[in-house]
Amino acid sequence: MKTNFQNKWVLGGMAVLLFFLLLQLCTPSIYFSEKQVSINAPKPIENILDNSCYACHSNTNKLSWYDKIAPASFFVANHIKEAKEVLNFSDWDSLTSAQQKGKLYYSLNKILEGEMPLASYSAVHTNAKLS
Repeated sequence: MKTNFQNKWVLGGMAVLLFFLLLQLCTPSIYFSEKQVSINAPKPIENILDNSCYACHSNTNKLSWYDKIAPASFFVANHIKEAKEVLNFSDWDSLTSAQQKGKLYYSLNKILEGEMPLASYSAVHTNAKLS
């Protein structure tokens, strides 16, 4: 016979599971485009950008299955929104040459300071780490 304490744990666990399942119904949407991004950089640079930058800094988000599960999906959607506000490689061709150079300079400094890619992103997406 289960004790009252055990029943509370079972009910609590079921409530948490139900909340988690219901949370999946209201995950945020992230704008996505199939259009390939290219800034006409040398192939090695394009590969680095594709692996480490485009997932958040373009409209061609390559989300992993675990990026789409709430509550992580809320953090991912917010990070992508903030990243695109700073730099969206999908809009690269619409920038002037001076704006492009400024964005690259700013980006390089963020990389050299160790702020990009985000530690939380590169911890889960190990191919995004830069050296």
